[in-house]
Amino acid sequence: MNDGDQARDQAGVRAGERLGPGERLKSKREFERTRREGKRAGDTVLRVLVARNGLAWPRLAAAIPRRYGPAVARNRLRRLYAEAFRREKTRLPPGVDVVLSPPPGAGPPDLPTLRAALVRLVTQAAARLPRSGPPPAAGPS
Repeated sequence: MNDGDQARDQAGVRAGERLGPGERLKSKREFERTRREGKRAGDTVLRVLVARNGLAWPRLAAAIPRRYGPAVARNRLRRLYAEAFRREKTRLPPGVDVVLSPPPGAGPPDLPTLRAALVRLVTQAAARLPRSGPPPAAGPS
């Protein structure tokens, strides 16, 4: 792979601790694939859903239900998740999509606790994923 191909493949991925647009799950199709193929892990602080993405870096999404609270609370939690991911992305397994959500009845976690739970749970769930290889065969039509 030459430098031009590598730069194009990593478009939207920022170096260091910065979070770029290529490091987020955006489409409904990506969410559905993650839900279908992913492995789950969770504790009293965080629930994670992890699936392989075929890229060389992890990507983030947050799924925060309305029952969590008003939009202000949900958006604050979404920003907290993004900050934890931004600071810990170099310690996460490469090539995974990560969907974060709060466990039922949980309030907003503090950042150090969230960062530790993020790394532990994503690593735990990623270890249960099948090794990357050819894509799964399509079922009967």
